[in-house]
Amino acid sequence: MVQIGWGTYKHEQHTSRPKKTTPEKAQLNAIQSAKRAATEVRRSLLSTCADRMLTLTYAENMTDRTRALSDLHKFIRIMRRKFPRWQSVSVLEYQKRGAAHFHIGLGGFYDISEIRAAWESIVGRGAVHMAFEPRGRGNACSKLAAYMAK
Repeated sequence: MVQIGWGTYKHEQHTSRPKKTTPEKAQLNAIQSAKRAATEVRRSLLSTCADRMLTLTYAENMTDRTRALSDLHKFIRIMRRKFPRWQSVSVLEYQKRGAAHFHIGLGGFYDISEIRAAWESIVGRGAVHMAFEPRGRGNACSKLAAYMAK
């Protein structure tokens, strides 16, 4: 399907004014952005029916966000090659000492030895833990979604 339109283009001059954001408004924007991100994580986890959590950590005190995200991207590419139906939702989190690690929500069965081998091929020494034990009554998927979105 092709869509064609006729008309004239008139370039208008717009004067750009600097946006004035007060510190209060910036803080409110940050809070609202965090709420939107948590909602998106929760909805994504529920849509993939994630019922277990994978935690990827580094042996050293990794504080470089760019490198950590690059490592995660490489890891997910390897997992998608090994497991064609791989669906995950990842969250970057920092420990109290400032070290980055990832929580990944998964649904389905995956061999933990293959996951460990893939993570260690990227970072050298690291740790991989797969667990999530929801306590009490209720759906494991919704409890994991609530936990990871916090």
